[in-house]
Amino acid sequence: MQLQTTVRHFWLSTLLLLTALPGWGQVSVLTQHNDVGRSGANLSETVLTPGNVNANGFGKLFSVPADGHIYAQILYVSGLTIGGGKHNVFFVATEHNTVYAYDADTYTSSPYWQINLGPSVPSSDINTPNMPVEIGITSTPVIDPASQTLYCVAATKESGKYLYRLHALDLATGAEKLGGPTLIQASVRGTGAASVNGVITLDPFKHNNRPALLLLNGTLYMAFASHEDYNPYHGWVLAYSAATLQQTAVFNVTPNGSEGGIWQAGQGLTADGSGSVYLITGNGTTSAPSGGADYGEAFLKMSLSGSTLSVSDWFIPNNYDALNSADNDLGASGVLGIPGTNLIVGGGKEGKLYLINTAGMGHYSAGTDPVLQEFQAVHSRGSSGHLHGGPVYWNGPNGPHIYLWGENDFARAYPFYPASGSTAAYFGTTASSVGPDYSPALTSVYGMPGGFLSLSANGAQNGIIWATTPYDGDSIHAVVNGIFRAYDATNLSKELWNSKQVASRDDLGLFAKYNPPTVANGKVYLPTFSHQVCVYGLLPHSTLVTVKSVSTGQTYATAPLAAGVSLYTDRTFTVSGFGTALTGGTLVQTANNDKAVTAGSHLTLTLGAAATVYIAYDKRETVLPAWLAASNGWTPTSVTFSGSDAASSPMKVYSKSFGAGDLTLGGNLQAPAAGAGSNYCVIVKAN
Repeated sequence: MQLQTTVRHFWLSTLLLLTALPGWGQVSVLTQHNDVGRSGANLSETVLTPGNVNANGFGKLFSVPADGHIYAQILYVSGLTIGGGKHNVFFVATEHNTVYAYDADTYTSSPYWQINLGPSVPSSDINTPNMPVEIGITSTPVIDPASQTLYCVAATKESGKYLYRLHALDLATGAEKLGGPTLIQASVRGTGAASVNGVITLDPFKHNNRPALLLLNGTLYMAFASHEDYNPYHGWVLAYSAATLQQTAVFNVTPNGSEGGIWQAGQGLTADGSGSVYLITGNGTTSAPSGGADYGEAFLKMSLSGSTLSVSDWFIPNNYDALNSADNDLGASGVLGIPGTNLIVGGGKEGKLYLINTAGMGHYSAGTDPVLQEFQAVHSRGSSGHLHGGPVYWNGPNGPHIYLWGENDFARAYPFYPASGSTAAYFGTTASSVGPDYSPALTSVYGMPGGFLSLSANGAQNGIIWATTPYDGDSIHAVVNGIFRAYDATNLSKELWNSKQVASRDDLGLFAKYNPPTVANGKVYLPTFSHQVCVYGLLPHSTLVTVKSVSTGQTYATAPLAAGVSLYTDRTFTVSGFGTALTGGTLVQTANNDKAVTAGSHLTLTLGAAATVYIAYDKRETVLPAWLAASNGWTPTSVTFSGSDAASSPMKVYSKSFGAGDLTLGGNLQAPAAGAGSNYCVIVKAN
């Protein structure tokens, strides 16, 4: 067991990313899983909340075309000068080697620009059912806002030759820049597989550039594994200057052995504030425990010094032989750097997580693994319980948690307890909350690869876990339908919304495996294998009013006012009728469990425009709450409003006009209220 030091490595990494964006307006997502610590979290989401993400108020706004499968996460730049003005733009990279720049807020079938980077490699050449059709841009690109450059790696087949090139594209035009593209080549000294005269050369035909690109301190890092474990291959890490596109360093995971691929199900290499880079390798030769230079089944800490990229620390589990024998790659997921600490966490096909102190990673022990903690995090109902991609992290109202979704399992949230005094940091090994849904979604189906997650929140509030999973099949060697879900991050048992609830409007089509959603500025961008990117957000009616806060923590929602719509979020009562004055209004669905709230400040709403607010109050009322009194500007009306709860309907309706902005309503039974047995409802109509 190691003791934790107090170096703030991963907090600094996130800070460096955030402070790199002055003048860029709203949130930008410039790298896979949001930051170089790979937290997977957007903590500046002020529009989407658990109160307004529901089937009545949230859904697919539009979709845009793409010419191939999309393995690369969608990236997003806010306030980009493009198309004659400043626009929010999202970027798509496909296996057909096309990069698109689309308007992030308005539907158009025509992007600001698109560029094809060369003929892709037919999958049939490699015989890789894991990547059907073709191989082109697989790794998630990375964006440098300072130079307004998007970097990506494209695989091509040209005149019978297989090649990789590094491209630098201008954000505003898509034009190549910095003298690019650069042909990617690499070799190292070694006696391992495919060595010739003591030299191993990177073979583009055998190797797959799977992990997302990392941009750190002016250096681009890219990593490689294999296709389908077809030998001979090695794990590789290459470093390039972001300014010149010239190679600066090369590292081979198994120079005197074989394999050791770095794929991490697409998760990028991770970095800390001191410039160290972290990764996990898969099956391969493991000689490091006996003094060798081969690092199969390992967590590696890498350091770049001049033209040398080397291992500065490492950890290898004591069961590495068993992992190799069972094809249980440790590197099936990537590394998460825990913010505010010098700790990392990751795991792989065993479904086990390892918590590691980067100040001393422990190397190897034939007995107990020399790490802070290891525990079984995936509890599969099937024959396999792999963890792919990586966990996401949030420090919410219930304290720090990580979230993950292993294959053939439910989504799970595990609490994290930072170091305190002489007690080292650790995870609770029992999930604090568990989602209600399996991956794949149909319980009669088993298969890979689990769920791929992103988190949005406004600081420590309004956390939502966004997840995409297979719906009806095993996607390892097949293309299957997908489902997109949103959960309350404080309690995963509360599903807020999914794309099958109103499938005619929201269905995504074919699941894009290993690819998490991107959340930015009130919208969610979801890649698919259906030759489209789906854009989700608040439906037009719901932008008039959003639920900002509820004193009890109960879920409130919004919906277009219509007969048959749910009256409350926690009851089956529905709207049965209303007067013409309310036609076209938006219903704020309160929770009837809040009917006895006495607080003077209970429900805060945000109005997107000037509006009249109507309060429908229980007909049994004998005394109104103080906040709803005429002395506070509320006017009784003759407008009718009824629900299917005959005891409270027809309800009494009161109105008041407000300008755009926040407004706060009191509790149903704030003094001197009396008589009401059901909670009030709110209807908002634009003036």
